[in-house]
Amino acid sequence: MTKTNVYQIISKKRTNPIQKIKSLAELNGLNLSDVPKKAKIAKQSFDKFIANDYKNKNNSITLKTYKKIMLYLGVSEEDIMQSLGFPQSFPLDENEIGFYIHTLIYINGMHYFEVASQLNISRQTLYNIIFNKSNSKRIYYLTSCMNILKIKVDPFMKIKMECIKRNMYINQLADKAHVNFQTVTSFFQNNNISLNKVNKIAYALDFSDQDILKILHFDENAEIKNSMESIGNFFHSFRIKNNLTLANLSSLTGINVATLQKIEEHYNTSVYNIMTINRTIEQFHAKSSKNK
Repeated sequence: MTKTNVYQIISKKRTNPIQKIKSLAELNGLNLSDVPKKAKIAKQSFDKFIANDYKNKNNSITLKTYKKIMLYLGVSEEDIMQSLGFPQSFPLDENEIGFYIHTLIYINGMHYFEVASQLNISRQTLYNIIFNKSNSKRIYYLTSCMNILKIKVDPFMKIKMECIKRNMYINQLADKAHVNFQTVTSFFQNNNISLNKVNKIAYALDFSDQDILKILHFDENAEIKNSMESIGNFFHSFRIKNNLTLANLSSLTGINVATLQKIEEHYNTSVYNIMTINRTIEQFHAKSSKNK
């Protein structure tokens, strides 16, 4: 069993938690009947959960129980929430989970009663899930929320959540970041804005350069600064080191040659261009390692 195998199972979008547990048990060469004892959970609850088709919310298990199962099956704690449809490395913290769902409802322009209605639960149950009341964090509700609040993987969700945590209005954030109202609106609507503008918004919410580089998918060990000069030089070095022309890199990233050249010449560019090139570099390295 490798970390890659585990990740492939937990990151599958179209498989529910029961299917993932079964696949992980198979990967580990384990019998499902052994899981309750080894994971130290109630056998009756586990058997009921595994036996249903994941449509019966009454037979669902709590997040606490699910965590024990996944840890026993070799999933790291930082990857457990991703297996439920949350972003990669999302913290296993019930307050953070509730607040994330609240943020998604806000960003989707929905009301609590709409979400509760689609989940076929009472508004009170939804409040309990969000505000961490009683034993409400059943994984059925969590995955259902993620399915209803369908939103593209948003690398800047952490920044948006911080704004909402501080009860800041868009005009207040715009004033503090020294950008216009439309820029912040575009940021919240996932429109493509420049690194320079994202930096201003992130700095206004006390995010560091290191925080921003991590959000942009730069390797923590890479010697790089949060500036277009450093980023442009980093991309240029990668291209030259791997004997790639701008046309080659354009073919790999889908970004036109003129834009790539401007990035290497330190012109300001959109954060999505930067992340696209970074993903390409990751894939390139992964493919190179495989071929060795």
